[in-house]
Amino acid sequence: MQPERPDATLSRPRRPVPGGPRLSPPSSALCLGALLLTLCCTSCTEGEGGPHGFSAPPTSTPGISAPDTDPSAPPLRFATDDGVPLPSQAAGSRITINGRAISPLPLLLHDGIMYLASASDLQLLRTGSSSKLRTISGGDEKAADTDGERWVVPPILTTVGTKELVLSAFAAGTPGSGRRVRIVAVDTESRTEIWNRSLTPRGTPATARTMRVRVVGAEGGTLVLTVSGDGVTDTYAVDLPKGRVRWRMPGFEATTVAGSVVVGLSSPLATENEVPEKGSAGGEEQRVRGVSLTRGKYVWTAAHTGYGLTVQDAGDTYVVVTRPTGVTTGLFALLRTSDGSQVRSWKGKDFGQSCHFDGSGITVCAGTDPQTVVAIDGTTGKILWQLPDSSAEVDGSAPEVPRVTTAWHGVVYGLRDDKAVVLDARNGTYLSEDAGIAPLLVDETAGIAFDLGDSRLKAFSAVR
Repeated sequence: MQPERPDATLSRPRRPVPGGPRLSPPSSALCLGALLLTLCCTSCTEGEGGPHGFSAPPTSTPGISAPDTDPSAPPLRFATDDGVPLPSQAAGSRITINGRAISPLPLLLHDGIMYLASASDLQLLRTGSSSKLRTISGGDEKAADTDGERWVVPPILTTVGTKELVLSAFAAGTPGSGRRVRIVAVDTESRTEIWNRSLTPRGTPATARTMRVRVVGAEGGTLVLTVSGDGVTDTYAVDLPKGRVRWRMPGFEATTVAGSVVVGLSSPLATENEVPEKGSAGGEEQRVRGVSLTRGKYVWTAAHTGYGLTVQDAGDTYVVVTRPTGVTTGLFALLRTSDGSQVRSWKGKDFGQSCHFDGSGITVCAGTDPQTVVAIDGTTGKILWQLPDSSAEVDGSAPEVPRVTTAWHGVVYGLRDDKAVVLDARNGTYLSEDAGIAPLLVDETAGIAFDLGDSRLKAFSAVR
């Protein structure tokens, strides 16, 4: 009997998640989490050679369905012999020697195009060949912090008026001579830049030698971005397409836009009008807070305060707050975005080292110490399934828990026993045990994975 396949017509979120869900934009606290994860990864073993998650030679797998021919369905298998290398900046210093991503890839996949962001430009590449369609200049290399560029986040997809746009933002200018933030909009139909806007940053980041500019999200014609410099992060809400600043929140580091609320981290010393000169983006204890997207005012403050906190996207209704066990006491908590109240929490658990919102209402979080996976319903906040489950054996004979790499439109991708696998996001059942690769990013046409054989990030075609 073939397992039921997730419906490819699952309802889409109001905030499109093309090319798979992305990890939350790296907050100041993520640096410590990334370091811990990197240390953990160096002790892990992977299959040698071939792309990241390269499966063993195909074998007959009873009970696993054949790939769906629906071109919009999430892929269950990828061709491993046609990997197309991506530019080196796509991986940068984000991939460990074992092929794990320790921060988001600066990539957005949409309609056969890869949108690749750097600190100074946006490249449009054809997914099937990696050939360059065009490069759109965004900022000045001297103005942007290019140290490793691990902080660069993917562009975002949104709708402004009747147009579907890809948005990215960059640092431009120098202190004393007109420091600016430049926002670039690309029309997904014509695949050309249709407008750009500039805003003048204020406060400490504007006077820093270099700045980091990140797009966070967009909702209802408002773009949210952060500007960082000299240890301080401020958040801006920008009206589109005019480019007018609606509000600025000093000392607040937005990490996700959840409907009408912007959720992120602030220093306890930061207020709506004043921020410490330095250290507010991680040097102090942090608080999880919600800001009204329309009014630019704090609407709630969660109970969670401390060091090493991260806030990760779980759709419009919830966010996941985590803290690695190596910092103090580990934390994994689910909060409502409407009021910051806690739905559930597991202290001492590392479920949430990385969370992936699948774009159809399910968030899948995974940890590595020990290997754990939990799937959360984005509407009810209920746990759909988790691994290892309560009935799993503890004597070492239980099946290995898969290491999740991403989730997209009702399916979960990962590695189990060095084989690439695909799971149903609704119930955790296996849909494929020989997927070819375990993608770090995916859409209906291709998966992006790290080739351990030649240490390069590549695009692999979906098999239909």
